Amino acid sequence: MTITKLSQIDSKGLVIFDGSKFTFVAQDEIPKHKISQPSPTLVELVKLQAAVAVLDEQPARVFVNYDRLNFIGTTAALHGKSAGAALSPKGREVVVHENGEFFSIPENLWEPLPDEGDAQVLVQRGAVVATIPRSPLPIGTFCVLVNLDRLMK
Repeated sequence: MTITKLSQIDSKGLVIFDGSKFTFVAQDEIPKHKISQPSPTLVELVKLQAAVAVLDEQPARVFVNYDRLNFIGTTAALHGKSAGAALSPKGREVVVHENGEFFSIPENLWEPLPDEGDAQVLVQRGAVVATIPRSPLPIGTFCVLVNLDRLMK
């Protein structure tokens, strides 16, 4: 997906920093990758109310629980459009959870981010995972930032 404005990523879209580059997955893309059979580990992380967890270090695989993040303003819940995605057996991946649904976002879905903007500021300040809310100004990135570089240290 090519974006013309950073705001197209949307509030629950992902911006991922891996230590050298920023990539993104738009909010509209996430529900297309619903996991039909989440692993016991994922179910347990939700029970433990974990906000973020490292699933594997090599390759980097992380879990982000949107139910534990604070989204300011009105943001619609993610609803899986189809089930059947499986966890990535190889390659980097972000697994998103919200409202009892899990979504697998493998690295092949990550697109280069044209401008790091607000996300770069949070990475420089050491954020691991953060929500960047909508601003009353019609500029900027609003998304969920996942700092893989910091999580893997």
